[in-house]
Amino acid sequence: MVLSGDESTHIAQALGQCKAIILQNHGQLTVGQTIGEAVFWFISLERLCQTQLLIEAAMGSGKGEPVKIPHDVAEFTKAVTGTPTSGWNSSRM
Repeated sequence: MVLSGDESTHIAQALGQCKAIILQNHGQLTVGQTIGEAVFWFISLERLCQTQLLIEAAMGSGKGEPVKIPHDVAEFTKAVTGTPTSGWNSSRM
């Protein structure tokens, strides 16, 4: 819960043009053009965070690094699936 105008401005500036932000000690915040879209991004981010934690737990301490997605592949995936239309279509399932 945002209790002051300054805090909400700071969060909005940190969010910028992105659709999600993780607030330290508070959790996730997502935005969208509709409530359904924002909820879809929130659920997607939650699942991604859970997956990341499972990967890190499965790897154990000091047992290597996860295989990282190349930047160009991440950018392509974002362009294809990271649009408001994708969020809207997914929220209708």
